[in-house]
Amino acid sequence: MRCCVYRAALVLVVSMLWGGEVYGEKIRLVTGEVLEGKVTARMDGLVFFSHPVLGKLIIPAGKIVPHSNGLEKTSSKAVLKSKKAKSVKKSVNLKAGVKNAPRPTGVAVKPAPKPSGVSGKRSADGYWDKRKNRFEVGFNGSSGRRDTLNLYLSVNSDKVTKEYRSKIDSAYFLNTTSGATTKHEFMAGVLHDWLLPESAWFYFGQGRLDVDEFEDYDVRLSGNIGFGNQLMKTKDVALTIRGGVGGAQELGSDDEEFRPEALFGGELSWKMTAFQKLTGQFRFYPDLSSMFEYRVTSSAAWQIKLNTMEGATFKLGVRNEYKSHTEGSAVQNDFKFFGALVFEF
Repeated sequence: MRCCVYRAALVLVVSMLWGGEVYGEKIRLVTGEVLEGKVTARMDGLVFFSHPVLGKLIIPAGKIVPHSNGLEKTSSKAVLKSKKAKSVKKSVNLKAGVKNAPRPTGVAVKPAPKPSGVSGKRSADGYWDKRKNRFEVGFNGSSGRRDTLNLYLSVNSDKVTKEYRSKIDSAYFLNTTSGATTKHEFMAGVLHDWLLPESAWFYFGQGRLDVDEFEDYDVRLSGNIGFGNQLMKTKDVALTIRGGVGGAQELGSDDEEFRPEALFGGELSWKMTAFQKLTGQFRFYPDLSSMFEYRVTSSAAWQIKLNTMEGATFKLGVRNEYKSHTEGSAVQNDFKFFGALVFEF
C-alpha cells in the first residue's frame, strides 16, 4: 500500500515539474502517428511525453512501436533549427490564415468566424462571398396653399465573389403639387463584372430600363459591354474605370430607331470615416450614329451610420441626366436630389 502511495506521489511530482524541455525526440505510435517532443520519464509501463502543441501526454508503453525504446533522437543543432523554423511557420500560419497549415493529428481547428455582410458561402480557398441588400425610403410633403408630396423608393443588391461582382439597382420618384403630378419616374439596372485572375482588368455587361412620364419617350432600354480596370483598391478607397460599346432603344418617342452608343465612365467609393461614406458614378454615352449627340448620367451620395438604429444609415444623394438633344417639352437636364433612410438586410 505504501509503495503505491509513493509511486502516485512520484507521478504527481513528475507531472507538476514537467516543462521547459528542449523538444528533439520522436515516438511512433502503433496507429502510425509520429509525435515529436520530449520524453521526460518512464515508469510502470507509462511514458511521460511533452508535446509543443498537445502539451503533457501520458502514453502506455504498449501503444509505442518498439524501436530504440520508441525514441528517435535528433542532434541538438537540428533540434534548435527545427524548433525555430516551426515557430516562424506557426506564426505565419496564424497571421495569414494559411490553408492546410500542419497540425497534429486529432487536434480540431476552429474555423474562422463568419464576417458581417457575407452571403454565407465560402469557397475552397477560404474566400467568403459578400452580399449586401438595401432598401431606401425618403419622402417629404406640405399642406396649405399648396399640397405637395415627394416620394423616393429604392431597392439595391450587391454581391462580390472571387470570380465576379454583381449589382442590381432600382429607384422610383414621385412628386405631386396640388394634386398634379410633376415627376413620375422609374429606373432599374444590372451591372456584372467578370474578374480576371490576379489582374486589375475585368470585362463587364450592363443593362438599364428607364420609364419617365415627362420625358420625350415612354420607355428606354439600353445595354453595353466592354472592359474595365480597378485603378485603386484599398481598405477605404476604390476607383474603377470602364469603357465599351452598346446601344439604346426608345419606345413612345418621335424617333424609335436603335441608337448605337459608346460608353466611358467610372465609379468612386470613399470610406471617409468609420461612420461616413461617399460614393459617385459617371457615365458618358456618345451617339455613334450622330455626331455631337450624347447623353451623360451621374450620381453622388453621402451616407452616415445611425447610432440609434442597427444596420440603418441616412443618405443624401443627387442624380442627373443630361441629353444634348430632346424633343417637344422635354428638358435637357433631369436633376433630382433626395434624402432617405437606408436599411441593410
